[in-house]
Amino acid sequence: MVLRVGVIGVGAWGKNHVRVYSELSEAELVFIADINEERARNIAKRYHVNYSTNYRNVTKYDVDAVSICVPTSAHYEVAKFMIESGIHILLEKPLTANYGLAKELVELAKDRGVRLMAGFIERFNPAVTYTKKLVSESKIGKVLAMYSERVSPRPLRIMDVNVLYDLGIHDVDVVRFILGCKVTQVYCELRKCKAELHDFAQLLLRLEGDVVAYVSTNWLTPKKIRLLRVLGTDGLITANYITQEVVIENNEGTFIPNKPYQEPLKLELSHFINSIVRGERFIAEGVDALETLKILSLAEESARKGAPVTP
Repeated sequence: MVLRVGVIGVGAWGKNHVRVYSELSEAELVFIADINEERARNIAKRYHVNYSTNYRNVTKYDVDAVSICVPTSAHYEVAKFMIESGIHILLEKPLTANYGLAKELVELAKDRGVRLMAGFIERFNPAVTYTKKLVSESKIGKVLAMYSERVSPRPLRIMDVNVLYDLGIHDVDVVRFILGCKVTQVYCELRKCKAELHDFAQLLLRLEGDVVAYVSTNWLTPKKIRLLRVLGTDGLITANYITQEVVIENNEGTFIPNKPYQEPLKLELSHFINSIVRGERFIAEGVDALETLKILSLAEESARKGAPVTP
């Protein structure tokens, strides 16, 4: 079965969704929408699809599912319309910048029988999935700590959320995804260094099983860095999100498995389509995104109070 799909918002990130859908045999790209008519028209011409500056026109083309890649401030409005129209959605992170509105969307989708997948692309990064496998197989013993660094210059297109919701959200989600346990305490420091929005964030998470996780993120570092380290009683795993290289170090030496590079977005969108067709659970369900949003809300509360907070 081939699903008819669309992409709402075809800017810097949405255009990649368009490209990947056009490459997937299990999907037929039939519609795109963007408020920038010239951009929408050019991309539609390139991929031979219908376009509009009004996302509501999606209902004219018998679309089964869409990716929503509009700015976060428009997520709620667009997602609600799609759900009420019976169209399955992949909603880019964060679902919304407000936990209450995100919860409303997740509950509405459940009530309407619409599938809602969260756009947590790092769950499909081979470096992350392999690290999760190593941890689950106790290859480095008991996990003691995780260290995540996600830094880069500020992207000018991000105007409606701070660095915590733009970058840090990925790392909080990866911690939860790899460990599979609950966060029991959150401490966070947020700063506005060069912008009206917080552009510097440091988080300390305590999790069940006596594990701690450190998340360092900012829009200030000149060079883009995406690294994850997992320390166990018997070794260390270092994963590079960009190159997908995974290094395993223990008392016997250093090991670097030879793994082929795979595009995370292609893995993510293929999973989205096939899970709908097969009626299978998403790797990143809406409820997963809610849990991560709850942690970010606690992080902001901690930053305001200058003290750790508990769920």
